[in-house]
Amino acid sequence: MGIKQTGVFAGALFAYKKGSSYIYRVPAVIKLLLLIPAGIAVWQFSVPAAAAAALLCTAALSRAAGFTFAEQLRSLLPAALYAPVLYAVTRVSAFVDADAAARRGGLWLIPEQAVILALVRMAAMLLLSQLLFCTTTMLELQQALSRMERALRQLLSKLPIIGRRISKEPACALLLSLFLSFFPAIFRHWRNLDRSWRARGGKISLRKYAVLLPLLVSLSLHRAAQTAKAAANRSGR
Repeated sequence: MGIKQTGVFAGALFAYKKGSSYIYRVPAVIKLLLLIPAGIAVWQFSVPAAAAAALLCTAALSRAAGFTFAEQLRSLLPAALYAPVLYAVTRVSAFVDADAAARRGGLWLIPEQAVILALVRMAAMLLLSQLLFCTTTMLELQQALSRMERALRQLLSKLPIIGRRISKEPACALLLSLFLSFFPAIFRHWRNLDRSWRARGGKISLRKYAVLLPLLVSLSLHRAAQTAKAAANRSGR
């Protein structure tokens, strides 16, 4: 079954969505053990064709999980926004470094393989993030991280000499789950700011980003401060 929502652009990017496809039945521990290494592996690809193949495989997996093509495109919005910035910066650098013949021929306008590779890898990473965050609640992620840390500590506690110094209770799982929750929270803040901007009759323009981006940074820093305070209270400091 597909993922129900009130429109392709409803909700924040990478926010949890209710569904009943196979990916929802996979334990969060398994998702973390598979998707995070997969993301690391994708980022190691040095050939655009290999990264593109990984992107297509991830897109097929996402579609099988119940995400429509439109929903996948929506999750690629950060890459779409980053692409023109990356292109502009690299082309200015290429123009400065190019000789007179290359400038006249327009060769400096052609992006290098590294630029294409970075965007393809980023797209694959975003689809992997969609598979993780949109199908797993933050509570499930925290519980999964706690189980993984507890199992690791259990193994380390059996080592000679240092084993008895290692506590068997998880201490880092909460921090990791808070860090992971920060990622979709940024997009949730942006969605709320964007809705407020449109409700006040604001138009899509440079002024919109000049006004909203500082607010987004402020909200994100405020959340980071709250997260740090919660972590300190949790650790008893």
